[in-house]
Amino acid sequence: MARKGVKENGNWLSATEFDFDHITALGSPNDACFVGCGAVSKVVCLKEEGGNLAIDGAKTQVLDKAQKCFHSSVVAVENGNTYMATASHQSRNTGTINIYDVTNPANIQELQVINCHMCSHVALGHYRNQNNRVQVFIVILSYTHNFVSIGELKDGKFGSLVNLEVTKPSDAIFFNHDGYLYLSVTAGSDQETEIKRFMFRGYMAFTEMEELNVKLLGIKSHNIISHPLLDAPLVSSIGNANFYFGVCLNSYFLLR
Repeated sequence: MARKGVKENGNWLSATEFDFDHITALGSPNDACFVGCGAVSKVVCLKEEGGNLAIDGAKTQVLDKAQKCFHSSVVAVENGNTYMATASHQSRNTGTINIYDVTNPANIQELQVINCHMCSHVALGHYRNQNNRVQVFIVILSYTHNFVSIGELKDGKFGSLVNLEVTKPSDAIFFNHDGYLYLSVTAGSDQETEIKRFMFRGYMAFTEMEELNVKLLGIKSHNIISHPLLDAPLVSSIGNANFYFGVCLNSYFLLR
């Protein structure tokens, strides 16, 4: 991440000091910060200094309890709070999910540690319900054990909401569209892969919308852009199979 042109306290930084496998922007309106996952996991904040990009040492800090994290997710809710989840020890018995309040990057607060046996992915999402209350959700995947576990934040901690049995889930994304909250999951292995969509239905939790599932052979991950000006969410998929059917693996399409 850090190359020539990035300084800290006037000294050029080595790229090995910021060797991250995965980064996620915190999305703070006042600070340019991100979480970097790797052997040494950190929240890094940047600032302009003498025409160069510099590390803001006062706000940059090591996440001691999230070392060797491999994935992270951040959600900013409308009340001004920002939450972060990091997943450590990918697909191992010692896996953990660490939950933080990163509303103020200079004062990060750890809220919860979730033991996660063989976890492989984590994502956060939020939804303003019919009672005008903001709900914050977490989804944890295990590619090895074929489960998708969804929890809801209450009183500063995530509690279990529902567990879904999904074959080989590899990534998941919460998104809001037309006043509803959805969960999109890449599932399957080898050539038998698809994007599954689940809809949040309040007391019924998340139910699968089978008519909206999309089969895409050999995909590994996907992303979704939802905007009021779009008739349907825009989906990008990434894969590396030797052949395809219907839609190209690395493609963009509207999910209707």
